Parts: sequence; structure tokens; C-alpha cells
Amino acid sequence: MSLGRLVPMLLGASCLMLSACGLPDLLNQSSRPAVKPASTRTAAAAARKPHAESGSAAGQSSASSASPKEPESPSAPAARPQLIGLGEEEVRAKLGAPTTEEERPPGKIWRYRRGGCTVNLSLYPDVQTRKFGTLTYEVKSDDDTDEGKRNCLADLQSRIQAR
Repeated sequence: MSLGRLVPMLLGASCLMLSACGLPDLLNQSSRPAVKPASTRTAAAAARKPHAESGSAAGQSSASSASPKEPESPSAPAARPQLIGLGEEEVRAKLGAPTTEEERPPGKIWRYRRGGCTVNLSLYPDVQTRKFGTLTYEVKSDDDTDEGKRNCLADLQSRIQAR
């Protein structure tokens, strides 16, 4: 093999090896969001289980071990408004007209703004009916704190219940 052919091959192999160095970071980033919802569901399921088995000794021991988690879990489901799966008309009935509407094909983003709180709703069309429905929503607080987000969720829930 001549030196003229060897140098480009070595450079190419070096580039491939160096590009693989960033791969573990990409893999960790894509797996983080998937882990978060699963742990929330597991905690919610664990919080419901002790109530169902409260008559048995096993249920009482698991309820006593789960008692530090209980103050957080009952308030979390009550504070989370049910907006997923609602159509455009149902969302407007619950929250009124959005502050801003943004077309992002194939979906839409509806933004509701009130005080220091923002709610972003992602609506996407149903494949069969072609009607838009809420796929996800995100609640944000201007102060970007957990307490601010909880206050925004409580405000959103009270708006829904008032209508």
C-alpha cells in the first residue's frame, strides 16, 4: 500500500472513532425523558396500592413505609388537569380562547397566558377523523420554580372548574 492511499484511510478511520465519542451523551439524552414519566406512574401506582390493601397486615406495613410519599402523591393527581385527548371545542369550553395560536404542521400550538403562568397545548389531528386533539401540554411559570409551577397548575385547575 502506498503512503498516498494510507493517509486518507487513516484520517477517515480517525474521524469515525472520534465521532463515536459523543454517542454516549446522545444515548443518555434520549433516554432521560422516557424514564421520568415511568417513575411518576410507578409512584402513583404505589400510592394507590396501600389504600386497596388497608385491611391486611401486609397492606398496613406497606402503607406505613409509603407514608412519607403519600403527602406528595394525593395532591399531584388532583392538581393535574385532564386536558389530554380533548378536541378543540372541548379545550375552548374549558379554557376559553387561546392567547396565541401557532400553526406547526402537522400540529398546532395553543398558548394560554395568565399572570406569570403559561400553558402550551400541542394539538395534532386524529388519523381517522382528521379532527385536532390535545396530545401534550406543558405548564410554565415565569419564575421557573417548582412552587411557581404548582401555583400555575392550581390556577389552571381552578379555571377549568369555574367553567
